[in-house]
Amino acid sequence: MEESYYQKNEKARLAYQNEYYERNKQERLRKLELLAFLEPEEFEESRKKLVRYNAAYYRKNRKRIRQQRKTLIEYKERTIALVL
Repeated sequence: MEESYYQKNEKARLAYQNEYYERNKQERLRKLELLAFLEPEEFEESRKKLVRYNAAYYRKNRKRIRQQRKTLIEYKERTIALVL
C-alpha cells in the first residue's frame, strides 16, 4: 500500500510542530512576564482566573483524567519492562 503524505512526512511535521510549539511558548511566557511587570494587578487577576478554571475543569473531568494517567503509567511500565 502506498504511503500517504502524512506518513511520508511524519518526521518533518513533528519537527515543525515542536519548533512551532516552543516558539509560541516562549512568546506567551514573555508576554506574561511583561504583563506581570507592567500591570501586576491585571496579571494576578488573570492568574487567579486560570487557577479557578483549571480547578473546575479537573473536578468536572477527574475520572477521565485519572484513567488517562493510569493508562499512561501502565504503558510506560510495560515499555520499560520490554527494554529490560
